[in-house]
Amino acid sequence: ASIPMLKLEDLAEKPEPLEMTETDKAGVPVMKHSVGSGIAFLRAHFLASDLTPEELSKLAMLCQVLGSMATKKHSRSALPLEIKNILGRVSFVPSVLPGSDPLHGRVMLSVSAACLAELGEKAAELLAELLTETLWEDADLLRDVMQQASVAAKMTLAGNGINYAITRALSYQTAHGAAGEAIGGVTFLQWLDKTLNAGEEGLKALLADMAGLAKRVGRRGRGGGG
Repeated sequence: ASIPMLKLEDLAEKPEPLEMTETDKAGVPVMKHSVGSGIAFLRAHFLASDLTPEELSKLAMLCQVLGSMATKKHSRSALPLEIKNILGRVSFVPSVLPGSDPLHGRVMLSVSAACLAELGEKAAELLAELLTETLWEDADLLRDVMQQASVAAKMTLAGNGINYAITRALSYQTAHGAAGEAIGGVTFLQWLDKTLNAGEEGLKALLADMAGLAKRVGRRGRGGGG
């Protein structure tokens, strides 16, 4: 037996048009379309191009702890179960896009999730809760996540240093390269260790900065979704 394979002639010459409807949710433009299944996919993007390199490093860490810290409605222990019951998967990542020339680029906080179609509204509400009602108070959790991120980055650096070198070199040549270095390069690793070495006060200061970043990046006028 063999695995069935598509041939080039099996594909249509032109892609089927994707019909989309522009809607509005609480003043935010939302593009909606059907994928013909019982699964709803949610996407939201928040512009973060005005952040400094250090703020981009903080945004990258913010993405790693969103969904783990308690919110105004759910404790740290109850939140994972709520996410599991409503969202099939959820991710928060800083996305970097190149611009029309080397001096320009775009950085976004990108949110994606999937759930059963009938849970779409609840999923959107839970995502909003994570973005706007997270309690930035758990220094112990933040320390654990940052230590794990530091160890993982150092292991990757040791085994795949060429990619770190390329990212570092690009940071001197393009805007999107500089953003990528702050989010996941050697600069990010150095920032991690510097913050961890600052001890409890450094973590508390970072939590306060994350609260401000979440409010700043997630405010109305910066986002759109689908």
